[in-house]
Amino acid sequence: MQANHGRVWFHGRKVNSDMARKRAFILGGNVRKICLRTGREFLQLRHPGTNCNRFVVENSASDVTVQYTCRGNGYGRTHIRKESTGLVQIDGQGIAGGKPFQFTAEARQTGRCN
Repeated sequence: MQANHGRVWFHGRKVNSDMARKRAFILGGNVRKICLRTGREFLQLRHPGTNCNRFVVENSASDVTVQYTCRGNGYGRTHIRKESTGLVQIDGQGIAGGKPFQFTAEARQTGRCN
C-alpha cells in the first residue's frame, strides 16, 4: 500500500471506481460489507463521510499509517497492514463524538461491487 497526496494505493495501483471491490470486514464483532473505491473508506471508519485533514505518517509496500483531524468532530490515527492480496489488518484509535475509541479489524476481499 502506498499513500500519496491523501490517496491510498493498494497493490501498487490506485483503486478507482472501475476496479472497485467489495470487502467484508469485522468491526466490534459485526460484519459489514463496504465497496472499496479509493482506499479512503478504511482510513476513517469512525468518521465516515467526514471531510478531515490527513497526514501520512508511514508509507511502505505493506503498511500505511494516516493521522487525521476532523475539525469539530474529533480525530484519529489508522494503521493498515497488508497481509496478502485479499486480506488487510486495520488498527484505529482516536476521538469521535467526544468519546475515545480503539479497534482492530480485519478486511477480506469478497468480490466486486455491484
